[in-house]
Parts: sequence; C-alpha cells; structure tokens
Amino acid sequence: MRGDMIGSKRRWGMRQSGRWLPMSRPSAVFILAVFLLPDCRSLASPYYQITRIGFDFAQLNNAGQVSGTVDYYAGFYERDSNGTYTASWMRSPAVYDPSQGGKVTLLGVTSPSGTDPGHYDWRGTASGLSDSGQVVGIRGANGESYSYDSKSGTLSDIPVNYAHISPLGQIVGTNPVKLPDGTTSSHPVSYQNGTLTDLGLPPGMVSVNTQAVNSSGQVLVQGYDGTRAETLSFLYNKGTWTNLGSMSASLLNSRGDVAGVRYSGDYSSQVAVYMPHGGSATIIGTLPGYSVSEPLGMNDRGEIVGNSIGSATTNVGVQGFLYSNGLLTNLNDLIDPASGWTIHQGLQINDKGQILALADQLHGGATMLLLTPSGLDAPPDAVMPELPVPEPSTLLVFGGLCAGCLWRFRNRQSNS
Repeated sequence: MRGDMIGSKRRWGMRQSGRWLPMSRPSAVFILAVFLLPDCRSLASPYYQITRIGFDFAQLNNAGQVSGTVDYYAGFYERDSNGTYTASWMRSPAVYDPSQGGKVTLLGVTSPSGTDPGHYDWRGTASGLSDSGQVVGIRGANGESYSYDSKSGTLSDIPVNYAHISPLGQIVGTNPVKLPDGTTSSHPVSYQNGTLTDLGLPPGMVSVNTQAVNSSGQVLVQGYDGTRAETLSFLYNKGTWTNLGSMSASLLNSRGDVAGVRYSGDYSSQVAVYMPHGGSATIIGTLPGYSVSEPLGMNDRGEIVGNSIGSATTNVGVQGFLYSNGLLTNLNDLIDPASGWTIHQGLQINDKGQILALADQLHGGATMLLLTPSGLDAPPDAVMPELPVPEPSTLLVFGGLCAGCLWRFRNRQSNS
C-alpha cells in the first residue's frame, strides 16, 4: 500500500540544475517516513479490523463489550385455542465479552449443562450498557425494566421506564405522573444506589423522553410543550435545565457535548448537528452525493458516527460515516474492500475508537460488526452459546407440519 501511494516518483531524489537525480529506495522511504510520521494512521489500509457480532439494537462500552438483542428460533409452541401451531421465535438480551474469547451470554436463556437440557426463561431487549458491563432494558410480556450485572449474573427489576445508563452506572428514564385533568405526563427520573429521584420537568414542558445520561450526571431529554408537534431539547445539570435551542438532540458525552439533528421548517429535510459543551452548533454535513445525515453515536473525544441517506433521485442508498476533527469520512473507505462488507450505519463509538456498525454483504443479510482501529488487537468473533433442545412433543409437531407440507407439495405436483 505504501508503494502504491508513493507512485513512480519515489525513485527520484534531489533536484539539481533543473533535473531530478535518482535516489535509492531506502533513502526515499526514510524521507517519506519522516515527513508523513505525524499522519501515519492515514497510510494504514485497512484502518479498521472487522469482528462479527450479529446483534440487533446494540450498545458498546469502553471495555469493548457489546450488549444488544438476539432473535433465534426455539421450536414450536403447542396448538393454540384456534387449533393452529405458531412458530416460536425468542428475543433475548445478550452480552458479548471480548475478554472471554468472544463469549455471548443470552440473558433470557439457560443453556444446556450436564443432564439439564436448558430452557427459555423470558423475552426482552437491551437499551443500555455501562463500562462495568451492567445492562438495562425491558423484559417479559408487560415490559418490566431490568438491570443485569454481567460480572455476577445478577438480574434485578428497576423502577424506571425506557432506561438509559451512564458509563458509571447511573440509570435514568421516565415514570408516568397523573395530572389533575386525568392525563398522564412522563417525568424524567434518576435511579442510583437504590434511590429514585424525580428530576422535574424543564420550564414550559408537559412531558419528556429521556435520551442519555453521562458520567457527570447530566441528563439529555426531549420535551413536549403540549402545543407543538416538534420536541425541544434540554440538558439537566445539578438541578438546572438548559434549553439547547432548535435541535433535536439524542447524543451526550461526558464532556457535555451533544449531537442530534435540526429540521427544516416544513420537516422536509434535516441536517446533523454537533454542539460542543459551551460552544455553538456546527452542521456536520453529508457524505458526497447524499442529502441527509443522522448522528447515532458519540464518544468523549467528540467523534461521531452515523449514516448519510441519499435522495429518491440519487439512488445511492445509506452509508455509514465517521465525523472526526471536523472531517466527515465514509466508513466504507476505512475497511478492506475485499471483505465484501458494506457499512450502512455507524451506531456507536467508544473512547478507544472502536465502532459498532450495521453492515451487509452481497447475497447476505444485515448484521452487526465491531470495527477496531488497526493499532489495537482485534477482538474475536462472537461465540453463541448452545441453545436448549425443544421438547419431544414440539419436535413431533414440527415433524407433522413438515410431513403435511411435503404431502401438499407432492399432491400439487401430481395435479398440475
């Protein structure tokens, strides 16, 4: 790659009397190395190494752990009241741990062990992950909120709806509050060390949705005033709410930087916006040939990942981007093209520079990838646990359904 970037002029050295004198190959490489050393990262190809994770709705922490949701087939249910059989698909929160060889733990599943065939315990999703490996999300038929400690395996219920968690483990979300007129308002709440605190509503707002919480305890929300369709973004800090102006903010880092989108007056278009703590908003822009950008993840250095979306006329689809030091780069330019992957979304980025991305391959489905800078050790691919074996009765049902389908197929062929 270095030779390709240098090109044919690397064979020529000092200029004397209007012409170039030949230079030996080692001398040329040495001089180029000296001049390009500060930006040597740009010479690496590919810059990011690829690890396959395979989750949905995933989160990434600074330890390189990933939490998310895994869908998998779990046999067949028994016949329902209508006399039909329904395919049983389970959705379980999951945690990927690179320090354990890529082991994946399914929170709602007990894997087979010894004489225990294992069993499916509960359905759920994950919505947040702390740096210590604490996961928050919802589970069960009624959507109860939970907290799961991936180190101890302890599962606990928490009194918070739509939970988010900070890198240090502070949990925020919303709780319903009945108003005098009989309607319900969603109040922002914080849950830490077993104590639930109502943060109160921002001035003029009647309800909020929490978006994020950082290591300093700042909370980002989107508020509704009851009269307009659009939301207003506010930042909570030690009892004080700050109006962030005309942007819909969804990302917050530990420095207090925020990022989100800003809509046009008629909501026909949007632009991605980054606002550093104490600074003014900066429009991130879009990748060349694209019309819309959306920021989806941000680290403590203010690096942002997301996606750019093409218009109906350009037909260029969706591509993931990295915004760093004021530059917007297509993530597909930072991986080996021979890998066959196309990155459509950058979802999360941690302080090591690792990026969680949604990608697909030709003739293959979309999946989650973990992109690791070339200067770091690449973590192993995810290793899924063994799933419980369906009960014999469900296998009989499955066999009967397969036999019925085969009979119908053959009967249709004989009649054609």
